[in-house]
This record gives sequence, structure tokens and C-alpha cells, in this order.
Amino acid sequence: MNVYNIRSLLKITFAFFLAVFLLLILTIVLGLNYSSWVQNKIGSYYEDGFILSQNYSKAKKWYEKAAENQNESAMFSLGLLYQKGLGGPKDYSKALKYYKKLAYSGIPVAQVYLGNLYEEGLGIEQDYSQAKHWYSLAAKQGNPLGQNNLGILYQNGFGVPQDDIKAKSLIEQAAYRKLDIANYNMAIIYENGYGVTPDYKKASYWYERAARQDYAPAQNDLGYYYLEGLGVGQDYELARKWLKKAAKQGYAPAQNTLGYIYQKGLGVIQDDEKAAQYYELASNQDYAPAQYNIGFLYEHGYGVEQDLDLAYLWYKLAASHGESDAAYSLGDMYYFGAVSAPDFKEARKWYEQAALDGKAAAQNDLAFLYQKGLGGALDLSQAKEWYEKAANQDYSTAQYNLGYLYEKGLGVKKDLNKAREWYEKAAEQNNVEALYALALLYQDLEIDRTKFWLKKACDLEYQQACEKLNTLS
Repeated sequence: MNVYNIRSLLKITFAFFLAVFLLLILTIVLGLNYSSWVQNKIGSYYEDGFILSQNYSKAKKWYEKAAENQNESAMFSLGLLYQKGLGGPKDYSKALKYYKKLAYSGIPVAQVYLGNLYEEGLGIEQDYSQAKHWYSLAAKQGNPLGQNNLGILYQNGFGVPQDDIKAKSLIEQAAYRKLDIANYNMAIIYENGYGVTPDYKKASYWYERAARQDYAPAQNDLGYYYLEGLGVGQDYELARKWLKKAAKQGYAPAQNTLGYIYQKGLGVIQDDEKAAQYYELASNQDYAPAQYNIGFLYEHGYGVEQDLDLAYLWYKLAASHGESDAAYSLGDMYYFGAVSAPDFKEARKWYEQAALDGKAAAQNDLAFLYQKGLGGALDLSQAKEWYEKAANQDYSTAQYNLGYLYEKGLGVKKDLNKAREWYEKAAEQNNVEALYALALLYQDLEIDRTKFWLKKACDLEYQQACEKLNTLS
């Protein structure tokens, strides 16, 4: 094509867009009732902030005009605006109305969104069979999101028999159609072994496919794989690269992990201040693990000025979202009186929340409160139960404490063999109290065994053991 033809084409293109623009302006100013295409185009300009200032309410108004003239694109856009609550409050029933009209006309993307409303129970009673129906119709037309969503139903057994093989087949079809979330879901399949042998290498392949499509959750997980060396060679630089891409999109888990990288100095110069910045970004999005982490920094004054009140507030916010580490830290703050006088009742409450979530340290400390009757009734059977839960997680302090209950017959029948068994488990982890307790159990039986355990404890600088050993030497 010569220069003359290029110039002519540019003039024609410019003239076309100028005519469209003038037509849009005239339609807006004079209220002319032109075609639904024009009305829909004006709505899209208001929605996107292109040429016209972004205004969702005005976008909705023009889409409604176009929808009255049966413009399908406008109907779908209205459904999205009502579903997302843009230009007014969320209205799932209205979104449902538009999606349903388009879905019955055979529009696959509307069938998917209608299926999603049924799946989530938004604007209508939750109905997995209806979700399956609409996803299936979209999937049969080759819609990748329909294929993916139908696959997820089979993966979870929602409204259909649970079937990992069928789920994988559907999701894989969507993935090969370059749907980012389907690529991500394929990674999840290989990571967790849903219908396949777990394979981190294959999972990393699918994560990277999705990550290169700028899908933030995949960028985050791929970054984590490089951080831990899962399915790929451990590479802190590549970990940061992918995590930063996700973090720039505001993805809180990536921001939190970057904070951890700087806090621990993994492939970077250790920098608590930078860690605090990342943790705060994620915390402000209500991401509970980051709220705990920023609370920890404030409690200890790492990278920020120490502020126990702020630490307490962040811990409480994280604990309210179910973060067990934060609940445990709150228990400690109440037990030791970090922000007020010690309050064992509150300590018991927060230890219990963390203990029920399986945190061994909290189970041990809750047991101790029951054993001593702090913050509530003394209950040795409860103490034994919680010590046992923590001990079975190889928490050495609980193993020692459980051994003590058996040695003294507290809440259980006195049993020196069981006491010895639990002390030995704790001693294997160099718990000095257990080492010393074992020495005392043997002192009237085998003096050499007593000296053996005392020496081990003394080598770990347990003063009582050292003194006792001196008296026997």
C-alpha cells in the first residue's frame, strides 16, 4: 500500500469516528432517539470513561434505552452493572432478569452468568442443577468459562456426581482456549492430585500459563513455588518477580508474602521497614495473615515504632477473621498484661479460639489455665485433654506437662510408665524440663541414667540440672 492510499485510509477512518462522535454528542444534547447501537455506545463510553467522563448512573440510563430496543450487548452490560452495584445498589434480581432473557436466546456468556447466580444463590434460591444446566448449554457452544465452571461443579460434586476425571477434562478444554482461570484451575488439579498423581512440576507449568496472562492468583502461586522450590528450582529473584506482578494488581496474599521475604531476608537484604509496608498494604485489604504479621512487628518494634496498642488492634482484627496465630497472640497479651492488667478469662477465651483451630501452643496454654484454674474453673480432665491434643502434635512443652500429670496423678490415674513415656518424647526434642524430670524419675533406680539425663540438661544450660549433677559427682 502506497503513502497516498495510507493517507486516504486515515482520512476515511478519522471522518468515520468524527461522524460517530458528533452523532453521539447530538444524541446526548438533543435527546434524539437514534438506534440502539448508538445508545449502547454512549452507555459504554460513560461506563469506560472514554471520551465522556465516567458515570455509571448515566451509563445505566443509556443501556436501558438500548435494552428497550432489544440491544443484547446493552442488556448484558446492565446485568453486570446491577450485579456489581455500579451506578446504584446491587440488584441481583434485575441482573437475573437480563441474563435470563439473553440466556434463553442462546447467548453463551449470559448463560454462564445466569448459571453463576444459581450456583451462588444470588437474587434467586441456590440451585446447582440449574447452574449445571446453564453452564452445560454454554459449554456445548464452546464457551471456555462455561466449561471451566461446569468442571468445578463436577470437581466439588455440586448438583452432579463428584467426578475428578470429568472435571479435569472440562477445565482442560477451557485452559486450551486460553482462559486464565482455567489454566489456574489446572494447576490446582495437579497440585492437589484431583484425579491425577500430584505433580508440582506440571502444576508450575499451568501456573505459569495463567501468570503470563496477568492472572494475579497464578502469579502469586508461581512466586511461592519459586520461593519454596516446588516443581521448579528455588529462585528468590524469580519469586520476587512474580509476586511483585501480583502485588501491583493489589493481590493481598502476594503483598503479604513479599513482606515475609523482606522480613526474613530471603534473597534480599533483610528489611523490616519494607516488610511492614507490604504487610500494611495487604492488611488494609482485610487479609488476616498480614494483619497478624503487621501486629507482630508493632508488638516487637521491628521496622516500626513499638506500639502495643496497635499490635493489639491488628491482632484482634486478624483474630476476628479466624487467624489462629493472632488469637494466640491476643491470649498472650491478656495473660501477661501487655496492654492492661492480666486478664486470665480473656486469655482463656482467645487461647481456646486458637486451640480449636489446632494451634498446639494455644492448646498447651489453655490446658495450663484449666490445670491452675485461671480465668475459670479448675478442670484437670480438660487440662489433660488439651495437653494431649498438643502433645500428639509433637509439642514438647505439652508432652512434658502431660507427663507431669501422669507422674503426680492429676486428673488421671498415677502412672510412672506413661509419665516416663511422655517425658522421653519431650526429651527427644531437648526439652530441658523433661530431661530433668527423667533424671529425677531414675534417681532411686539407676544412678547412671540419672547422670545421663542431668548431663544432657546441663549441656543445654539448665542450671538446676547442673547443680544436681555436681552433688552426684
